[in-house]
Amino acid sequence: MTTDVGETGFPQIVQDVESVFLDTSVLNFQKELRRTRHEEIITLTSVFGTRFARFPYTFFAPIPAYGWYLWSTWTNVAYVASTFETPFVDWFRLASSAFIISIILWFVLLWCQFTSLPPVRWVYWWWSERFRGNLGLINLLTPNLFKGLLQEQIAAADDALSCPPEPQASAGSTAPVIREFNLDIAKLLIQISSIVYERRSDAIYESVEETARSRGRTISLAFTDINFVRDAPRLAKLGWNRRRWGTDVIEDFCKKTGLSYTPVSELSTSTSAFCSFFWKGGGNWIIVAFKGTGPIDYPDYVVDLTTRMVHADDVLPTFSQLHKGFRDRIWPSRLRRLFEISGRKHSWDQIRTMLITLANDLARQQPAGEKINVWFTGHSLGCALSGLAYTRAINNFSEDFGDAPIVIRDAYTFGAPVVGNRPTSQRFNVVIRGQRDVKTLWRVTNRNDIVATGGPQLGNNPNLELTSTNPAGFAHIGAEIRMLDYDTPSQFAGTLYDADTIVKITSIFTAEDLKEQRVQQLLDHPDWEKRVGWGNFVQQIPVVGRVFAHSPGLYWNQLAALAPIYCVWVRGYEPVDVFSAIFLLFISR
Repeated sequence: MTTDVGETGFPQIVQDVESVFLDTSVLNFQKELRRTRHEEIITLTSVFGTRFARFPYTFFAPIPAYGWYLWSTWTNVAYVASTFETPFVDWFRLASSAFIISIILWFVLLWCQFTSLPPVRWVYWWWSERFRGNLGLINLLTPNLFKGLLQEQIAAADDALSCPPEPQASAGSTAPVIREFNLDIAKLLIQISSIVYERRSDAIYESVEETARSRGRTISLAFTDINFVRDAPRLAKLGWNRRRWGTDVIEDFCKKTGLSYTPVSELSTSTSAFCSFFWKGGGNWIIVAFKGTGPIDYPDYVVDLTTRMVHADDVLPTFSQLHKGFRDRIWPSRLRRLFEISGRKHSWDQIRTMLITLANDLARQQPAGEKINVWFTGHSLGCALSGLAYTRAINNFSEDFGDAPIVIRDAYTFGAPVVGNRPTSQRFNVVIRGQRDVKTLWRVTNRNDIVATGGPQLGNNPNLELTSTNPAGFAHIGAEIRMLDYDTPSQFAGTLYDADTIVKITSIFTAEDLKEQRVQQLLDHPDWEKRVGWGNFVQQIPVVGRVFAHSPGLYWNQLAALAPIYCVWVRGYEPVDVFSAIFLLFISR
């Protein structure tokens, strides 16, 4: 039996709780979003009604994920050894890294199990709500993070996001290549990359699970029979309130910035790439934001550390190899039937479909023929996923978007891990240089962020000879901006641009304006200066400082210290400390 969307209030309630629609003119998008969420929740409840279902945030939930990692990783190690096609030294590196990662994931598993205990979660929720503005764990150290943007900065970002694209220079032009990193856009997008961490999924799983088990009937009847007035006390205990969803923090942010927000990919597969859209009513742009690694979300850690390379041909034609964990998050290589919605969509299929629908709604409010600018952003894992999605969007635009009123603009990503091997990075450079309009994937790096500057990144060095089987042969895509305090020039690196390229940080504000804004922000939030000083001190500590440098709050602090200036090119692949030098010596010999 199937329930028509109009016959049940459940999907609308879900949409009301989890989304912030300041723009009510996108009616087709809202209708499609409601239908999609209806299908997802119906199927989820059907799944939780079976004895095979596993609630993803319980004490035992991480164990199957860890078991799957061990099985897939070590069978691959055994397979590589059995083929005798891989040099022993590369196989040894592969086995050694698999062993180390297995140990790390074991300790992470214990951490996630500890944080899943009800007393621990209750204490944290109480403490966060009482003393830290109800923020999630990832933003806990910077409680005033989302109060830092001034209204003139928000208006400047809106203007920059609305600008039409710049055409590429004609072939054979001898003029120097000039690229602009827009600081006004970057400040808004780091806030968006941080705010998406506040959306928590555990409430929907708890509510769906309890509804299925308590009703004991077919899902269509269960949802049709829900009375949200009668059942309010029970549903409130299950998480049907804004605090548990994290939406109160997001709603405050949206009201301040004038943006609408909704998640569009969260439940489409059992390990979906969590993607959200932000846009402004009557505007001509959309921001596609991917959520990074949740501090207590064990599947995210497994994705991050599943570092085996796999072929990209089926999802990115003409590209070489990709990081398996990141690739499978958007384009799963296997879909477990029990846990997927009807049709078992890949995350990217869901994202692009909803993007076309929203763009069509927004384009109707624009002058005839005007297209909608689409920007990508993310932090950490979200940076990797947004990079892959951005690459797919520009590489397969005709196939994925057809004649939709969309123009892909830039990606601003923060704390970028590697996503593929050196040939993939080189192919990305070719694709982006061949676009009709100027496009850049900016990788913003804060100091010696361990994710952005550490790990198996031998492919970044174009002068280093690598075997095709070297497990450390990963390389970044795009152009890196290494932030330094103004008046010191920031640096740019990567193979997309070279020393002859002119890269400059731009803003509608002068350096003096930005300094005055920073003074005003410190006056408005007196504890910020203390936290900035504390953050700068911690980042000087070997190894530990590199871990803290990955915090989105510290990225925001460093962006606030920038000003318009020309950047200096650096090679960008040298080890940043003695520990990195030792690690690179081990994996490159």
